Amino acid sequence: MEFASVLLIFKKMSLLLITLYFFLLKERLVECLVAQNYASDSENLKPNIRRRSEFIVGEKFRVRVVLSEDLKNHLQYDLLKRQVKDALIFWTKAIQPKRISTQQILIERNCNERVRSQMRPQYHYCEGGCNKVSICNGFEIPEKYLQKCRSSEKDVVKKVQVKKSDKSDFILFIRSGDYGPHTSLATADTCQLDLDTNRPIAGSITILSAMKYIDYNPGELKRVIIHELGHTFGFDYRLFPYLRHDDGSPRTRRNQHTGEPELPTNANEGLKADRNTIKYVSRTWHTVSGEKTYKRVALTLPSVVNFARNHFRCNELDAVDLESDGGDGNKHSHFERRLSIGEAMSATCDIMASVSGLTLSYFKDTGWYNVDISMAKPWDWGRGQGCEFIFKSCGEFIKSNRTSSPWCDKIINTESIIHCIPHVNAYGICNLIKHSLPLKPEHIHFDSLPKIRPSQLSRFGGTDTYADHCPYLSVSTVLYSCTF
Repeated sequence: MEFASVLLIFKKMSLLLITLYFFLLKERLVECLVAQNYASDSENLKPNIRRRSEFIVGEKFRVRVVLSEDLKNHLQYDLLKRQVKDALIFWTKAIQPKRISTQQILIERNCNERVRSQMRPQYHYCEGGCNKVSICNGFEIPEKYLQKCRSSEKDVVKKVQVKKSDKSDFILFIRSGDYGPHTSLATADTCQLDLDTNRPIAGSITILSAMKYIDYNPGELKRVIIHELGHTFGFDYRLFPYLRHDDGSPRTRRNQHTGEPELPTNANEGLKADRNTIKYVSRTWHTVSGEKTYKRVALTLPSVVNFARNHFRCNELDAVDLESDGGDGNKHSHFERRLSIGEAMSATCDIMASVSGLTLSYFKDTGWYNVDISMAKPWDWGRGQGCEFIFKSCGEFIKSNRTSSPWCDKIINTESIIHCIPHVNAYGICNLIKHSLPLKPEHIHFDSLPKIRPSQLSRFGGTDTYADHCPYLSVSTVLYSCTF
């Protein structure tokens, strides 16, 4: 058989496998999930090995890591610890707290009846007593990291100031959780805020299906941890009302008695943070079903907006859209996926995601950190595409431009062409597929496609739900691995 014939067969087989890959994964790819052939983590435990479950990473920003017992006894403990350390080394170099607390970090205990103190309104007590176990994001907090139980007003008045006993500025609890074929990669939550600055001082990460990366691609586990650390350090919709100006003053007005954010319901259309932080924006899209206007939540933080204006080349931009899809764990706590593909704080895991100047600009605007912007990694998605790229639907953008890039309009099949992806160093294929059910009207971007009947067009869109089913080149082969 001639070499050319062999090469052609190889190419067709490769394309067939890639096509099958996208068809099988569809929604699971969007949510960054793993295949169904998973095993219990108990198979990876190796008991009776003496290992440290706590260690500190960082110099100017010192993070104490506390691992759960199951992770401490994991067969791949050393490799796991390396990924956690590497992820923290990046963050602790990129951001450092402006103000260091002199008090020991202790977590408020869980209870059923939490009552705000009248004498010291910054504090609470547990009427009826504290729970025996205090949990943050599934992690059972060790006793030594918990505040003394306050069960009455008297306990609050007697509160003892505990001087710092170690050199940590943040405590990070990490555990692994049970997972199945439809489980997220990981989850994160803030466990405690500093009383004076509101900066997160303790957080918890639960590693779910991302644990499988430890066996065949530990670098991807590090990337997931980097993303989750971003949440624990403050990229969280629930924390937006607590952000501060550069001088330390609150961005959102506070209750003079409790110090808590307190914005009148009608002040910012029901949002809990001030308009100098977030606001609603209207985006008018031309879709197959006609012109529609959508209301979305967007960041108005100055450094974030300035970075986005320069990156996309759009001086009209006055707010950067936050994710509009997903549940409480995704909606508004990530940058809008359609505009942030390849960015670490997007809602979907990307093979080559990076912490760009967009994310670091957010942390600068929190008022909690000094930020080394030189730590930002290259990020080219949407660069220089102009205001049309931001304000128009991807279908309208494709129609109005000579080229569909960075979007694409080629349906996945065995004849699909593997492309060099312009915004990353990788090869990929257009993720436009036929879905099992019609898409939402605002996610139908094509009024015609080659060889597709008009009645079927409502079922064609990209695999990525968070990107509004806009089709783009998905990475299938990395040319070289990137590092943080």
